[in-house]
Amino acid sequence: MKTKLLFILLLANLSIYAQSSDIPDYLPLNGLLAYYPFNGNANDISGNGSHGITVNVEPTIDRFGQRRSAYYFNGTSSNIEADVKNYPLKGGSRTITGWFQADMPSVSEELDFCLLNYGNVSDPNYWFKISFYRKGYLDIQFDSKTFQSQDNYFNNEWTFFAMVFNDETNTFSLYINNVLKLSGSADLYTQGFGNLFRIGKNKSNNFFEGSIDDIGIWNRTLTPQEITAIYNAPKPIFYTLIPDLNFENKLIELGLDEGTPDGKVLKENITYETSLQLSSSNISDLTGIEDFEDLRYLDCTNNNLTTINLTKNDSLRDLDCSNNKISLLNLEKNLKLQYLLISDNKITDLNLTKNDSIESISAQRNLLTSLNLSKNKKLHSLYISYNKLSTLDISDNTVLENLDVTSNNLTSLNLKNGNNLLLGNSVNFTENPNLSCIQVDDAAYSNTNWASLKDATATYNTNCTVEYIALKDSHFEQKLIDLGIDTDGLNGKISSLDISTVTSLNLSNSNVTDLSGIEKFTSLINLDCSNNQITNLNLSYNLLLETLNASSNQITSLDLSKNSKLTIVYVVSNPLIFLNLQNGNNTNMIILNVNGKKAAAPMATSFLGLNQLSCIKVDDAAFSNTNWSKIKEPSTTYSTSCTLGVEDSVFDKVALYPNPTKDEVTISNISLEKATVYNTLGQLVKSFSLNSFDSNNTISLSGLPRGVYYVYLTNKDAATVKKVIVE
Repeated sequence: MKTKLLFILLLANLSIYAQSSDIPDYLPLNGLLAYYPFNGNANDISGNGSHGITVNVEPTIDRFGQRRSAYYFNGTSSNIEADVKNYPLKGGSRTITGWFQADMPSVSEELDFCLLNYGNVSDPNYWFKISFYRKGYLDIQFDSKTFQSQDNYFNNEWTFFAMVFNDETNTFSLYINNVLKLSGSADLYTQGFGNLFRIGKNKSNNFFEGSIDDIGIWNRTLTPQEITAIYNAPKPIFYTLIPDLNFENKLIELGLDEGTPDGKVLKENITYETSLQLSSSNISDLTGIEDFEDLRYLDCTNNNLTTINLTKNDSLRDLDCSNNKISLLNLEKNLKLQYLLISDNKITDLNLTKNDSIESISAQRNLLTSLNLSKNKKLHSLYISYNKLSTLDISDNTVLENLDVTSNNLTSLNLKNGNNLLLGNSVNFTENPNLSCIQVDDAAYSNTNWASLKDATATYNTNCTVEYIALKDSHFEQKLIDLGIDTDGLNGKISSLDISTVTSLNLSNSNVTDLSGIEKFTSLINLDCSNNQITNLNLSYNLLLETLNASSNQITSLDLSKNSKLTIVYVVSNPLIFLNLQNGNNTNMIILNVNGKKAAAPMATSFLGLNQLSCIKVDDAAFSNTNWSKIKEPSTTYSTSCTLGVEDSVFDKVALYPNPTKDEVTISNISLEKATVYNTLGQLVKSFSLNSFDSNNTISLSGLPRGVYYVYLTNKDAATVKKVIVE
């Protein structure tokens, strides 16, 4: 026992030298291990650093009516845990005090509501616990021994408790509201506990439902006088620091402070203030505004503010800080804000993505470069003239009634919100010289009603996000003009809007040689480009394509592997040497003379007449051989792995010159076994066996009539084709 006493005295001395100046005067310092006032956090202010970790607790009003000065526990998950330093692990006198407020549980279905406990890690019988039975009876458990009161403390009243354990006598005393309610012997209180101290739950997860405040822990027994002093503690007086003299003078003028300025104001004088008028008061610093917890309206216009911290003023509805020097304004915590007036400041960035209650914004004459209003669905008035905005999108602001964006750097303005009529004439888009298009609901309405409210260089349009597609072949573009698809004349391009809904396109007999741009016709279902001079056809982006007639062209290679909806491929009369039809839809192809697949129209899939086409890449060679044997030449085979490829890497650096030529053509940078020449009708006109050990070969095209020819180059199991012009 002497050793135990020495140990306790040592702990007491250590704790005396570790105290914090924040501890109330009435609280005994001797032996204090931890003290949790719960003033906005679960920190231990004893100076020992045994801070608590909070889980799902909410700040609430304490017994003095002070906000955020206690914690509410929800009865299902709320708790606080702390590793209390120097807590006596075995035996040892101690005292625990605190306050609780509880009513009949409305959420929790527990039978045991744990107020606080220590527990042995390995055996739940070895623990100390203060808890409540379902009827509100208070229990104290020492190891496996339990003592129970017969009073109901679920009365919604703040109740003080002090549990004192005397190691000299192995007895405990429980004081409720400074009256001794329970006492007895706790002989089994010898096995020891871990340092882990739990508030609001025990190891069995019996959660407390109600409020808890001012938990104190000592490693000695407090005297009845000390307990009485804690119970009778006066209401604490808190001050809010007001470092700006002019701010404090204004508070004195408003009757919220009194006497001469002393750099502080009673917190209780300002906590519940809902409105604050500070205009024209020469204020430079609003430090202290954070303790105006109920503030709904703040007018700080015409001062010298450069910044303002409103992150604690979560009740704020109306804010007017116009005509200051504010460059930074954080409103992410002001979720109830409705009216924002910040004109004539130096604000460059304004994040309102969390302020979904905002209804009106006046931010003229600032330095805003961007503004995201997509979350502000209730916004009805927006005044942001004389800023530096380059883009503005109000398409989500369907109740907007007033809009002024005069004198910005706008290049994009989207007003297409489906409710432009609500704006009436309360708009102004002038002095934005780089704004060429304003996107609106109805261009005719805007031109009629808003003609004078924009710059002369700007136009109203229902879609300002126009993409232009280059058309290299003038014959292709002229055909689109003739079909009424291209609406802006022969200028080498077409707008994405003009082609977005085109599903069928007939370009036959139009002298087209280049179909570059066809890849942007993404809605295309039927394409007829027959009887032209097309040499290359890229349809890998036309994913809806079902019918293709590309017959009678100069196509040597065609890859249709991306066109999984194709049912008709008609490509006869082309010098094809490569055809990839491995698109996963071969079984649905429409061909002639096959039951159930016969075309209703005269055209159907056919590969007849393609004499240079040795292999067609398909989904299933067996299926194609069985069902498609009559629509190909005997020299053509079906395979899932045709090796012929136009863009094989072995041909990347091949060169043919001169081109055009009058006689010979040199083929360099490639080792070849064979070269065959075809005319535009797909007829073989010349054939050459080459030296495969030489990377430079020369072939003669003498005797051929003038025109376009195709040289088919073969290297082992790879091949490509090159176009040559004979003069």
